[in-house]
Amino acid sequence: MVTTTFRTSCGSITNLPWYEDFEAVGAELHTDYPNAMTGGIMPCWDFTPSGSAAHMSFAYNNTYTYGGNSAGYSLCFYPGVIGGNNIVALPVFAENISGLKMSYVTRPEGTSSNPGVFDVGYVTNVADSSSFVSVKHYSYSDFNGAYILDTVVFTNAPAGARIAFRHKANASNWYWFVDSIVVDHNSSTPGPGPQPGDPCNA
Repeated sequence: MVTTTFRTSCGSITNLPWYEDFEAVGAELHTDYPNAMTGGIMPCWDFTPSGSAAHMSFAYNNTYTYGGNSAGYSLCFYPGVIGGNNIVALPVFAENISGLKMSYVTRPEGTSSNPGVFDVGYVTNVADSSSFVSVKHYSYSDFNGAYILDTVVFTNAPAGARIAFRHKANASNWYWFVDSIVVDHNSSTPGPGPQPGDPCNA
């Protein structure tokens, strides 16, 4: 049975741009266990795991080569079930996400096929993993062992949708990482992807 962790006592985010680099929550947790989403560390996020072994945690770059962006902590997806949908939704924003954009850095653990695929998109129901809609898709083969910086917009998202990430691994003990999230009002066009000389893509 899939269990979803719901927000408690969380209001909508009204001030933009909104940042999350996981340094404060990562430092508080100090470990990859227990499941950060059910441990009350990030109560305004929602996590829908693929099985009881799946969890969200924080990886420190001194522990994992693919930890935080340059330094510190990142959000870490652990699959638990091969090919399962591990979905985490960001906190609720007061503005419909169709008017927002999000930049972030992301990378798999290693360059083999084991970490699988990763999607950035939205969910219309945090309790239903099938409601996830992908806006940007990544495969392990898109990476060369470094973080990439990207920006997505959610133009077609319906009212009430939540920005979300989804990870599907090809092996049960391989991670995927996200860091340096910025959500802001959308402009007429999305920002660029990784550029030569970008410190996040060095």
